[in-house]
Amino acid sequence: MPKKVYYGEAYMDVDLDKFYFVDKTRMIQTFINNDRNVYLIVRPRRFGKSLNLSMIQEFFEKPVNRKDLRNGLFDGLEASKNRKNMKDFHKYPVLYLNFKDDDSNNYEDAVRDIKNKISDLFINQRKKIDFKILDKNEQTKWKEIEDKKEDETGLTESV
Repeated sequence: MPKKVYYGEAYMDVDLDKFYFVDKTRMIQTFINNDRNVYLIVRPRRFGKSLNLSMIQEFFEKPVNRKDLRNGLFDGLEASKNRKNMKDFHKYPVLYLNFKDDDSNNYEDAVRDIKNKISDLFINQRKKIDFKILDKNEQTKWKEIEDKKEDETGLTESV
């Protein structure tokens, strides 16, 4: 029996009798239950790192507006079975940096690529915060990062 399943940026009709589904949302519960501030996730190529990180982002990231909510996306999955987990659903700003497509051949190109990625993150996050609550220095710093005028030290501190 076909079912509408969210895949990437669209919903598809999928016959679930012909596929196996592996629920990896237990990883979200691991993040919630641990007191660590930083995680390093390493696996060999083609092992699902980007997929898992996208799932984590989708769970935790606070949407810009109500129409972007996809509340039913985690229904019936391991992460949604524990009400404690759902307290953190769509609650936080999320910074997602992926260096998979970085083809820099030298240091300067790598810094330029990182500067572009971080600038894009700041532009996206501006929609999610009340920019006016930042003091003048923070607003100036934010604008320098958005405009890609920040130096390497500032980039390091920006994230």
